[in-house]
Amino acid sequence: MIDEAELFYKIESKQFELDYNNSFDKDIREYSKTKGQVEALEWVKRLIAKESGDEDLEIDNSIMLGKEWG
Repeated sequence: MIDEAELFYKIESKQFELDYNNSFDKDIREYSKTKGQVEALEWVKRLIAKESGDEDLEIDNSIMLGKEWG
């Protein structure tokens, strides 16, 4: 016979594991989305600085944009 307490514990543990994995996957997707947005904004900022000749515009050169990886 299955012990109800043990069964409940296993179900609860599995639910916690699934919730954790879903949360982790969601966080990875959100990080990737945010990283892409930051890169896009930095690209626009660099274009504006280049076109306007504004040397006071703060550029973050630590962000490597897509074509700079290649």
